[in-house]
Amino acid sequence: MAKFIRKCIKMIFSFFFYFSKNQKMIQRIQTIYLLLATIASIVMGLAPLGTIINKETMDQSLFGGQQALPILILGILSGCIAFGSIFLFNNRKLQLNIVRSNAVLIGIFMAVCIYYLVFNSVTKIDLPRPGIVFPFFALVFNILGMKGIKADE
Repeated sequence: MAKFIRKCIKMIFSFFFYFSKNQKMIQRIQTIYLLLATIASIVMGLAPLGTIINKETMDQSLFGGQQALPILILGILSGCIAFGSIFLFNNRKLQLNIVRSNAVLIGIFMAVCIYYLVFNSVTKIDLPRPGIVFPFFALVFNILGMKGIKADE
């Protein structure tokens, strides 16, 4: 187990050492924005978005990515797209198109959340959880990343 941990730490340091040589990518502000969008997207797929009360049995349960598979898939997919777009710094046009499509994907995520919360006749949402703000953070950081990419062109 200790060998595995040492190997992982060595791999992480070599990853950062490689990118410290390639200052072209790390010094751009859109890299930070897209990294924050990645974190917010993954958290939005995993965090509970609210508490649901069943009208018939009055049972309470959390609502989020673990309870609804499309929400989990859209959140993780959006995070992977945002992270992958960081490495397309040599092709700004492609990077910009991928970031735009990721903004649309986050909008679809919000629509799916609204569908699950509003159009489910058996349940009603009681209290929104703090996880409900992460889709907005992901969208804002994604848009800021888009503006940073446009500024480089």
